[in-house]
Amino acid sequence: MSLAVFSEPPPFIIGLEAEWQGEHLIPIPEVPDFLPRRRGKKYHRRVIDRWIKQGRTAPSHPDGHCKLPITRHLGTLYTSAEKLEWFVRMIREPERQLPDTRQERMRRNLAAQARIRLMGTK
Repeated sequence: MSLAVFSEPPPFIIGLEAEWQGEHLIPIPEVPDFLPRRRGKKYHRRVIDRWIKQGRTAPSHPDGHCKLPITRHLGTLYTSAEKLEWFVRMIREPERQLPDTRQERMRRNLAAQARIRLMGTK
């Protein structure tokens, strides 16, 4: 039995290479292994499926919502390490500022009072 020799790659390889060229593919069942743990636990496979189908709110994304990009290759769903990193960046909450401490508020008030006194207004 001889192996088929293609003059060019099969169409599914061409489609994969065009969109996902040079990226490290990760099968969807292995995605939780690449994510940081939440409260010591891995993300459940169903969470990843929900990110693929419904998406998630994404404060850093211009639309405010995004889905995990995937591709299908030989009947298996994949994402890439690069696209997973992009998705995690998009869904991450922006840095929150800590509330002012009492000392900081007092310092700002004293500075404002000093500026008012310099202007000649009480």
